[in-house]
Amino acid sequence: MSTFETKFARFQEDQERKRNTPMSKNIRRAVAKKLKEQIVAATDPKVIANLANVLAKYLPKPNQPRRKRGAQSPTHPEGKST
Repeated sequence: MSTFETKFARFQEDQERKRNTPMSKNIRRAVAKKLKEQIVAATDPKVIANLANVLAKYLPKPNQPRRKRGAQSPTHPEGKST
């Protein structure tokens, strides 16, 4: 293997390692804050929609409420079904 190939393989491994590390909460909050500022400053609806989609990736996802063992599933109002 040539030196170029070994350096390239090491570079690819480093890039893969960086890609797989999770983003810290501090960085995530900073990115979300900048995106919100850009949304406020933007006037084009398409740009706002794109920024909102990107922002949704950085915001925490809502969790399902925890239920005890053997608890019944939540009941649906009359006339609605899932």
